[in-house]
Amino acid sequence: MHPAVAVGLVFGGCCSNVVFLELLARQFPGCGNIVTFSQFLFIALEGFIFEANFGRKRPAIPIRNYFIMVAMFFTVSVVNNYALNLNIAMPLHMIFRSGSLIASMALGIIILKKRYSVPVIPESGISRDAGTPAGLVVCPLSPCRYSVPVIPESGISRDSAGSLTCPLSPCRYSVSKCSSIALVSLGIFTCTFMSAKQVASDSSLNEEDGPQAFLWWLLGIAALTFALLMSARMGIFQEMLYKKFGKHSKEALFYNHALPLPGFLLLAPNIYQHAVLFSQSELFRVPVIGLTLPIMWFYLLMNVVTQYP
Repeated sequence: MHPAVAVGLVFGGCCSNVVFLELLARQFPGCGNIVTFSQFLFIALEGFIFEANFGRKRPAIPIRNYFIMVAMFFTVSVVNNYALNLNIAMPLHMIFRSGSLIASMALGIIILKKRYSVPVIPESGISRDAGTPAGLVVCPLSPCRYSVPVIPESGISRDSAGSLTCPLSPCRYSVSKCSSIALVSLGIFTCTFMSAKQVASDSSLNEEDGPQAFLWWLLGIAALTFALLMSARMGIFQEMLYKKFGKHSKEALFYNHALPLPGFLLLAPNIYQHAVLFSQSELFRVPVIGLTLPIMWFYLLMNVVTQYP
């Protein structure tokens, strides 16, 4: 597939998915559970047919490992969608979830003890010492200002991409990576701050409801933060499984969506309530095929289809 087509499908799918999710949440803010259940059911059915071969194919990764991953994945999905009930605006919801890079790198350093390499480019500050034999580098961020040979004894190592890691340097990232993290962090902070001001100054709320709405908003921010960190932790756990058993992304996708389905029994009353409300919405005639159905069910169908990976 051409890269331009792949990028177009990703952005088209993601953007249209969010549009339909906002149309659902705008009409029924508490519909997160039925949306999550529908997405899980759709991917589980597709995986059962095409990946598990109607249950005849044995998993490459032991099923007990999937139960741990499923517990995290189910929690992240439910908490993310439930946050829409807590005065969280859709733009903030989208931007906050884009902070996965920051969470993943932070937990990677803490849990996996990762060190991110610094490429030898002018912007990074690491340069080769012209006055020394080939293979020596100077790291200006290191407390030691001497040129260091790229050998195991020096502690500076080279990865497969040709980047260098200096153990004495307090900075483990390239300039581009640091800039990306800083811009994403700034965007999340700005959007969160503006959203807080909007909630605090909402003219439709009286003096008694104002503080209560703001507290619900704070709870929503806490929920999004928890889901972000849990998602990053799940990614690390999945990375460890792939290193041990090999990469089986389609299999993981199927089990991550199929195994949690019984858990939705706990949310069955809420799911049924919103299914009734969806059925009572105005009718909509689908273009081209001419099918008529309640418009909320059409929004839900499009949300499920466009979120398919």
